[in-house]
Amino acid sequence: MNKQPNSRHCFVCGIENPVGLHLKFYETGPGEVTADYTAPEHFQGYPGVLHGGIVAAILDETAGRA
Repeated sequence: MNKQPNSRHCFVCGIENPVGLHLKFYETGPGEVTADYTAPEHFQGYPGVLHGGIVAAILDETAGRA
């Protein structure tokens, strides 16, 4: 797997964004990427459920990288 580059201030992958998600994406094959993420409690919508806006942001970033 090859690690994809991260930008500094991106909300999803920004390594210097203090309120960001800090995901690291890896190429797993042609047109395929993966990332692992465990969300902190303050990103939940309902108890135990990740907020839909966070889900949408992760999906958007993933689709753009694939």
